[in-house]
Amino acid sequence: MNALKGRTGINQFRLSRDPIAEKSLLEGASYAIPLDSALEPNPASSRYLDQILSFLKVMSIDTPDLFSETPQYVKEVNDLRSHIEASKKVGDYFSYYGCAVVAEFMKQYLDTQSEPIIPVALTESLLAAAEIETPNLKYNALHSLTYSMPPNNRHALQSLVDFLSSLVKHSDENDMTIEKITQIFGPALLRSRSEQNAPLFDKQREGIIDVLVANFSIVFVKMDEELQFMPKDGRQLLGAAYVDHLVEKLVDPYYKETEFMDIVLLTHVYFTTSLDLLNKLIEMFIQHNPTPLVVSYDWRHKIRTRILQILHKWIMTDYRFLSDEPSFISRFQNFTAPNPALPKDRSSMVDEEEATFGFFRTFLATLEERRKKDKPMATRSISFYHGRVAGVLAPMPQDKEPLRNIKEDKDPHEDDSRDSCVEDGDTPSADAGEQPPNESSLDEPMSSPLSSRDVAWQDILQSDPNFLAEQLTLIDNDLFLAVSKRELLKKRFMTPSLAPNFTAMVHRFNRTGEWVSVEILGRDTAAARANIITQFVRIAMCLRKLNSFNSLFGILGGLNSTPITRLKLTWEKVPRKETSEFKKLMKLIHTDGNYQKYRHTLLEAKPPLIPYLALISRDLFVSEDGNATFLEGKMVNFAKMRMIWRQIQLVASYQVHYSAFTIRPELRAYLKTVTPIPENDQYELSYKLEPRRETKA
Repeated sequence: MNALKGRTGINQFRLSRDPIAEKSLLEGASYAIPLDSALEPNPASSRYLDQILSFLKVMSIDTPDLFSETPQYVKEVNDLRSHIEASKKVGDYFSYYGCAVVAEFMKQYLDTQSEPIIPVALTESLLAAAEIETPNLKYNALHSLTYSMPPNNRHALQSLVDFLSSLVKHSDENDMTIEKITQIFGPALLRSRSEQNAPLFDKQREGIIDVLVANFSIVFVKMDEELQFMPKDGRQLLGAAYVDHLVEKLVDPYYKETEFMDIVLLTHVYFTTSLDLLNKLIEMFIQHNPTPLVVSYDWRHKIRTRILQILHKWIMTDYRFLSDEPSFISRFQNFTAPNPALPKDRSSMVDEEEATFGFFRTFLATLEERRKKDKPMATRSISFYHGRVAGVLAPMPQDKEPLRNIKEDKDPHEDDSRDSCVEDGDTPSADAGEQPPNESSLDEPMSSPLSSRDVAWQDILQSDPNFLAEQLTLIDNDLFLAVSKRELLKKRFMTPSLAPNFTAMVHRFNRTGEWVSVEILGRDTAAARANIITQFVRIAMCLRKLNSFNSLFGILGGLNSTPITRLKLTWEKVPRKETSEFKKLMKLIHTDGNYQKYRHTLLEAKPPLIPYLALISRDLFVSEDGNATFLEGKMVNFAKMRMIWRQIQLVASYQVHYSAFTIRPELRAYLKTVTPIPENDQYELSYKLEPRRETKA
């Protein structure tokens, strides 16, 4: 246990991140702050270890015998400690006591810490990384491992290795070789999980320290310039990097960002081509051809396995689009072709890889066969959404029974416990000349010019608003499930030919709003129009309950359009209850605070749901245009890639099939075949139904 523990002055050497973290350190907390609780440095807090190292680096870097394996200057070290505790100032006494005492003071502090600077959990990974023969991958692995450390630990490691690197550069004067540095600082830097086979570990530890010291400028300086990290939720995530470094980080088994592979595979089209990325991965795979396993930490196996995992996920999730790139498929087929040159006594690792190649060959052959027949691949793992083949509308089950009037002939299989968004008896009736829904009595006959326009026409007043909302939701759901991630990338949603499914859903949204106008403006009397508005409000209430937000916005948009809202005589006859509900729903979709209320509702909703499509494209557009893809020096702005991926992934999480509803063919056919009225004609018809009121002078 630390002999200095409990002395608050000495514990202040620990690199505090903020006042709260600093308080816990002063109370004797362990040096290694957990990754999820580490905070960014507070500029006002002292960096005591930095002050010691800076003093020694300037004053005594070439001094012989500065550090010793045995304790020295016991009295002087105790006096220095007492002065620090009394004054709470570290650097004021360094010059007085001299370099030798300060060096011994730092050594004692590091030696007596309960945990090493490098967390024990990373020991085995560091041993494996130190064996990597390819320089770039070795540096990348070491860089990833240091960034997986708590920020306090990484800063301490960087400061100490920087100092040790300077010592080695002056080893002719100070006699500080790597072997001697390992003996003195090894236990403070790195410890083993087990004390078994200590001599072997001492040798391995010397190798790691040698690698870190010899390559300090690359691992801690150069790569920090080429790989820019950003703090996020207590983690250090890649913020920007050059393309080659991104690929190296992609295959790096030590970079611990769970979503990194998914982000690169989806967004690589912003900074490279699929073929170029494939070629880089294949090149790295070939560079690490397997050799007999001579050590337990076989980095070749890790890297090659990682590359095969990447390729497997890539081809399975993006096959529809990759199959349209002949050069990509050709390169992939050549890579996975059987290799007769492989030795018969090859390692088991090669056998495992060959099994994966066999899967690739079978998959590609099946893909080619399906492509020639123009049929979709039937595999659940390919879906952008859950449970459907991506981009393909599966055949919908046909309802063989005729559509029943819910008042006259109830479906015996209908669930009586089914939730309703309107009360029993609330459905507006078209019977008895369509009596108005409010207290006033209107006896004008109702006629509809819509009844002759199509055999598929349905009087929506004869249909339960629940059923209408369900059919609208099912139509939207089929379209929404077909929208692929690719259609949301690089503003493709703005070009119909590049985003056919997204475009189809946009058209569907527009038709929904137009349908509202057609139904309302097609009624000759104010009472009839009020009945239709009442029904649409109830449909909107049901859509809200179903989390079918896209159709909800469409219905409310139609009701709130100028040709409809100006029908004052009509709206006066809408029941108070529906008028109140309409106002509540309009508040839900209001644009205040960038749709704040709707966004909050969406956040709390659980799939299946259908979001408001226009806001998705708007958010993606802002992310695209508001953030540069490349930063200075052609570094990829990976923070932008991560932002776009998260937005698209959120959309994907909503893509769940509404499986509880029954398809009603006649009603569905009517909803899909509404003939819109041109906007100018809507205004003309609206003024014809309710002319402008003349204002009194």
